[in-house]
Amino acid sequence: PVPLLPARGTIYDRNMVPLATSISAEAVYAVPVEVEDPVRTAHELAPLLDVDADWLLSRLEQNVRTVWLRLKVDPETARAVRARALPGIYITERPQRFYPHGKLAANVLGFAGIDNQGLEGLEAYYENVLKGTEGMLVRERDATGRSIPDGLERRIEPTDGLDIVLTVDHVIQYIVERELERGVLESQAEMGIFVAVDPKTGDILAMATYPSFDPNHFSDYPPELWKNRAVTDQFEPGSTFKVITGSVALEVGAATLASTYVDPVRLERWGGVVNCWRAGGHGEQTFVEALENSCNPVFAVMSADEIGPARFYEYIRAFGFGGRLGIDFPGEGTGLVPRPTPNPSLQWANVGFGQG
Repeated sequence: PVPLLPARGTIYDRNMVPLATSISAEAVYAVPVEVEDPVRTAHELAPLLDVDADWLLSRLEQNVRTVWLRLKVDPETARAVRARALPGIYITERPQRFYPHGKLAANVLGFAGIDNQGLEGLEAYYENVLKGTEGMLVRERDATGRSIPDGLERRIEPTDGLDIVLTVDHVIQYIVERELERGVLESQAEMGIFVAVDPKTGDILAMATYPSFDPNHFSDYPPELWKNRAVTDQFEPGSTFKVITGSVALEVGAATLASTYVDPVRLERWGGVVNCWRAGGHGEQTFVEALENSCNPVFAVMSADEIGPARFYEYIRAFGFGGRLGIDFPGEGTGLVPRPTPNPSLQWANVGFGQG
């Protein structure tokens, strides 16, 4: 039997804009037992398929039912091969993956390989959903394996894969990627990550890593660019973590909304120094103002002294830090939360404002 590949399911954004589709392409294969003169056939086909004649000959001499000679053949090449009418050489349609927006959401989508199988990203994670079921073309053959002229032929059609719809909005994704690239280049950073989330639902509206790659030509890029580092890598939450610190302080009674603090600008304690990001500091401020001002010394004291490392550690783990979210994406990394120290330390002061 000659395998008939199904078309992979389409990957859509939330507005049903296709981000990954299957398009039809032709492929050349051989039935080695039907090739009458392998040497001549190899030398005639090699320039048409732009492959090495010796490599082609080794394929034609294999003891197998069928062997692929060239995938993703353009129409002009297919016509030239058909015109030669070489015994044992056939052409069939074979779907190939196409990403109509090029690099857009590449690190989220991933890519499919030469055999139409998902290798990275959502293409790999949802392989069983997207791939479909293979069909076959069955021909009546004689005892040596040659097709019988006017013999029976049966075609079992493949079943195409199912489609999936993402939470991603391709317009937001485009804006995110444009601004991320600009930000990385202007700051001369090595890389950047950008995740846009709907705070009411948790929907990922956009997720990008820069530099990225084009999944239509993924082999032209180094493998390290294929990763979705927003999911696979560890990185510090930074000042966004002050919301967690403040929530725990309110929960355990270490602070109230009316609590007041004086920003020392430069706080020397715990064997080190914590500086306010603002020259001159923020002066006297309430709990709410300290959160609005993102004042480092206030949240350092909150973490190390007022909440305490042991109690804070329990709450941080209860919030889910240090574990996996279970996002439907391959290779999700775990967070890293330091073990609590018996006494307040500079490390736990830093944890209070999202570092360390």
